[in-house]
Amino acid sequence: MKRFWIAAAAALVASACATTGCSSMFPHTNKIEEISPSLFVYFDVGQREPLSSTIFVPTAGLREKRHSLTVEGSMMKQMRERLNNRHTREIRSGKIKMVFVSERLARRGLFPVLNALMTDEDVSDRLYLAVLRGEMDEKTKRGIAEQEAFDFYLYRMFRHYDRRGGMAVTDLHAFMSRYFNGYGDPTAPVFHLEQNRFVYEGIGAFRRDRLVLVLNGEQNGLFELIRRNRNFQATLPLADMRVVLSSVRSNRNVQISEKGGLELSLRMTARIEEYQGTLDLGNRRDAFRLREAIARRLEQQIQGVLERLQAAESDPAAFGMLTFGPMHPSPWPRDRWQQIWSKMPVSVRCVIQLTNLGTVFPRHPDDSASESPPP
Repeated sequence: MKRFWIAAAAALVASACATTGCSSMFPHTNKIEEISPSLFVYFDVGQREPLSSTIFVPTAGLREKRHSLTVEGSMMKQMRERLNNRHTREIRSGKIKMVFVSERLARRGLFPVLNALMTDEDVSDRLYLAVLRGEMDEKTKRGIAEQEAFDFYLYRMFRHYDRRGGMAVTDLHAFMSRYFNGYGDPTAPVFHLEQNRFVYEGIGAFRRDRLVLVLNGEQNGLFELIRRNRNFQATLPLADMRVVLSSVRSNRNVQISEKGGLELSLRMTARIEEYQGTLDLGNRRDAFRLREAIARRLEQQIQGVLERLQAAESDPAAFGMLTFGPMHPSPWPRDRWQQIWSKMPVSVRCVIQLTNLGTVFPRHPDDSASESPPP
């Protein structure tokens, strides 16, 4: 009898799967599956109408090949309909994995575009956003489309840095959450095209929905150290000091002083990956001097990053959220925070511990760069 009921249950499950499809038996989810075909969408300012939309879709009969379709319109749904009229298969929002926008469109404001995507219930909760610098003309589009599965590898790169850190990866929901927050501004990675390939350039800082500043080079890595309470950078080059730090971990502590100033304190651990300077790191005095010089240099550079953000009236590190709490029962008005932040005095203090000096010769356990300097 027991075997009969087991067989009956198995037959019932198999019948349900065959009738409705296995996926329909489980709650609906918009999670992105890496095995699904990626779809890359690019938005720009149109030549004849307010917006233009470009997608790269598989060529019929040639799964590895891509070709581009470009239409213009004044509304998102209108452009979607025009794209469907030019493609052999219906383009669904759930297939979209990455949205790139031109720099000029980002500087004008992204809310109309992103709001239309946000209200579409089929859009994935991992819809990655990025800004593209430079022109994407027809020649460039053909060059991009000729690359085999370029969109899949680009998507895998976003997934990798989303988990690992080191790139300001953001998605639609995170961007819009910061937009509606009012006490912090969104960020997005910025790319440029180099021989038809997407090259990461830096972090784009927004004021509400408008791109106002791009942090590239060393400033990109420095901002990664302060954007959250706990941060990690795989490598941090300091070219002027001829040193490269690796495995950099930082703990951020931010306080609003009684005088209305912002005090940023960073406790960091790192190892020296490469050093081409003149100090002898086998000598404890020189190792201490280098450690202190790195800390002072980081303070100066981070101060410079914050001053650039203040000048742009952008708060991508969400320092405005610190206005909530027992010390500030009446937070500053949401619509005035950017102006308050832009004029706020800021001080930076860095304390760094070097867990490895990058030397190949043995050193005594007491000779640590984390100790106090010798008398």
